Amino acid sequence: MILEKLNIWEGRTFAEFAKYHGLQEGSAKNSAATIVRAALGFTGKNKKIKEFEQLGLIIKTTQCRPSDLVPFEAASFPFQPLSEIKDENRFDESLFYTYLQGFLFVPLLKEHRKVKNTNEIVFGRSVIWRPSHEELVRIQWEWESINNIIKKGVEVKIKPANNRKGYIQENNLPGESSTQYIHMRPHGRDSDDVDDSLKDLRITKQCFWLNKKFIQKILLEK
Repeated sequence: MILEKLNIWEGRTFAEFAKYHGLQEGSAKNSAATIVRAALGFTGKNKKIKEFEQLGLIIKTTQCRPSDLVPFEAASFPFQPLSEIKDENRFDESLFYTYLQGFLFVPLLKEHRKVKNTNEIVFGRSVIWRPSHEELVRIQWEWESINNIIKKGVEVKIKPANNRKGYIQENNLPGESSTQYIHMRPHGRDSDDVDDSLKDLRITKQCFWLNKKFIQKILLEK
């Protein structure tokens, strides 16, 4: 029922969707929950969708290129202090594991990242994804690798840069180019939004992300 309600909009513009459901169409950055609530006929913009909570589904709108469904951005998870991750010893008992019960991906297709005209943003085919056993095992391996780095001690380096502060901060947490499924990178408001939960470490707030290529694989396979 969820997919049927959303996928009747496949190939139609966000402007049409917004007009039909009475949403502001000045930007396609309406929250994922707002879009799905409207499509499913729920009222109340800020209320949680209990049916989705019962299903364990996390809703993500994903802006992608229409030609190959490559997302313009990876999908972020909520911030978790590094000290909490360090204290976790089992993947299946970690906070991150609780987020992997299922996702509803709603692709919004546009030719370029900077496109904002809602008449040029088109709904793709929405999909529900839950990790297979093999995917879960591989994600676990990457989570454990990140967990081990945090346990041993994250290394932070300051390098000169041509920006407002005159420097950038680099660390040894695995980025998207060195993993297949998940990686860690900053997700703070700005460089002043820091995580100082670990002794003798001050680092820009980090979070887990689903890799762009992995999201593309999910969308193409579904």
